[in-house]
Amino acid sequence: MSSVTAERKNGIAALILVKPVSVSSYMIARWVMALLIVWFSYFMGILANWYYTYQLFELINLSLMLKGMLLYGLWLTLIVTLIFFFGSISNTSGVTAALTFAVTIVLSSISSILSKKLDWLPSNILKYTGELWTNGYLRKEQSL
Repeated sequence: MSSVTAERKNGIAALILVKPVSVSSYMIARWVMALLIVWFSYFMGILANWYYTYQLFELINLSLMLKGMLLYGLWLTLIVTLIFFFGSISNTSGVTAALTFAVTIVLSSISSILSKKLDWLPSNILKYTGELWTNGYLRKEQSL
């Protein structure tokens, strides 16, 4: 949460940005590294979960697990992007966390209330991932 705001407060960003580094390349590099950390951690967790489920219950189709992981990873990418966006416009990590949390709640609420009309909202990825892991496929809903 405080990767951008803490570096601005501590003066680390100023030390980096006095060199011939543009602000956009600095922010993109920080964003890509955060995404790599999140995706690697998420992949290792899914892999451990898959193995543990195999040891306790039965073997789960690995390709189905990876498809669901990629789908849910898009949601995590959105969350990291929101964190970096709000971190770049706020001065404290608490405001960054609150704004990210609020936008996530609003997106999820809107998609649950208007699920038939707004099927394209990013928060529906959570529903699609659960559907994929439960049924083994994504079904196309019939429109009325």
